[in-house]
Amino acid sequence: MEYELQFTVTPEFIRKGNLRHIIDSIGKSWLGAFGICLAAVLFSGPIGLDKQTIRLLMVPVLITPVMWVIGYSTMLWRSNERYRRMASKEITFRFTGESVTTCSDLGTAEVPWRMMDKIRRYPEMWLLYFGKNAYIYVPTEKMDEGLKELILRKASELGVKVK
Repeated sequence: MEYELQFTVTPEFIRKGNLRHIIDSIGKSWLGAFGICLAAVLFSGPIGLDKQTIRLLMVPVLITPVMWVIGYSTMLWRSNERYRRMASKEITFRFTGESVTTCSDLGTAEVPWRMMDKIRRYPEMWLLYFGKNAYIYVPTEKMDEGLKELILRKASELGVKVK
């Protein structure tokens, strides 16, 4: 079966997609480690940490959020640059049994399903990852049940993690 989906991309949709990606890429382990360091710094007095340990813990507490903001800002800037270059803001996705194809006035990219690493489902979009930082965001409002079933079936066939 083949499905085609067209939508008009907006800066808001790009912002949400990049934010979803950066939060997903941070992961629970990084968030947990950051939370432990932050808690240790905030409660250093009651738990009796010496000044050297507090200074050491301050490094990730101060640097980590800065790195997250820089990473998000860089991705958003790159995405917005591509958006500005688009004469037509229309994007077409074509989903077949073999691949996913994305078409816009900037060009066409075809990615075989076997390249898919993971899928993240959110209320407003699904992120389909085809590499560490290679992903497409598909708006759920444009997806019918048949397309969702195709994507999930392909993920299951390939052992791709779906959240």
